[in-house]
Amino acid sequence: MKTVLVTGANGFIGRHALNPLIEKNYTVHALYANHHPIYEHPRVYWHQVNLHDHSAVQKFLQTIQPSHLLHLAWFAKPNEYWTSPANLEWLHNSINLLNHFIDIKGKRAVFVGSCAEYDWQFQHCHEFKTTCAPHTLYGSAKHALYLLASSLSKLNHLSFAWARLFYLFGAHEYKERLIPSAINHFLKNRVMTVKNKNQQRDFMYVGDVADALVSLLDSSVEGPVNIASGRVTSLGELIEQIANRLDKQSFIQYETQPIHNDILAADITRLQNEVRWQPSYTLDRAIDETIAWWQRQ
Repeated sequence: MKTVLVTGANGFIGRHALNPLIEKNYTVHALYANHHPIYEHPRVYWHQVNLHDHSAVQKFLQTIQPSHLLHLAWFAKPNEYWTSPANLEWLHNSINLLNHFIDIKGKRAVFVGSCAEYDWQFQHCHEFKTTCAPHTLYGSAKHALYLLASSLSKLNHLSFAWARLFYLFGAHEYKERLIPSAINHFLKNRVMTVKNKNQQRDFMYVGDVADALVSLLDSSVEGPVNIASGRVTSLGELIEQIANRLDKQSFIQYETQPIHNDILAADITRLQNEVRWQPSYTLDRAIDETIAWWQRQ
């Protein structure tokens, strides 16, 4: 029986990973920080563990002895996470977690990184061909974790993969972020101001992101893997799609300013050919489901 420890299991991505894990026959030990989760399943066991308490983490891992580790927890508060010193705390916490997972002879770990690790001037990001030169504390902390965790895993013969996420959206996202902010502006008949409407990014539905992470965990693929759709959409087009569905086209306002980092695209060859994963959601379906979720709130 495969047993997985999932950190941040009640978070934006984690809650969407539980069903795919169950479908792949994992027994799930799910960690949460503050709010008690409402998801119930006979193969999901919830634990409130403070990852800042390294002694408690060590004892917990020794008790449950998971074979797999999916590490999602990190500081992600909008408008703060790019520069917050909490990134350094989570770098420390993550290395501590990996060390204790190695101590109990865990078999495989997947940690989550970010497209913020890449040098965005190259626009098209490939795991092994594109330079990593992060420009933020967040990106630097994530990339430092990748380097340290990769070396530590190799030294201890642990199967390790690093998932580089691009732009994701969906149910339970922070309302301050772009897509939920647009939806809520339109639902309240408020004008949404769009900056850099021609900026192109790779957007992916959170349900697909979580499913891809589980497929990566369940594979033997090691090293960095981009988790993205492989397609780019301009911010203006994305907001217009949302407005059209809500018949709120007149509530869009565009702000003119210089465009920087015009395109940020992901090469998904490893995800498709090695992990052998394909998305379930089109962008249209993802937008529809996200709007429907916010309408129910």
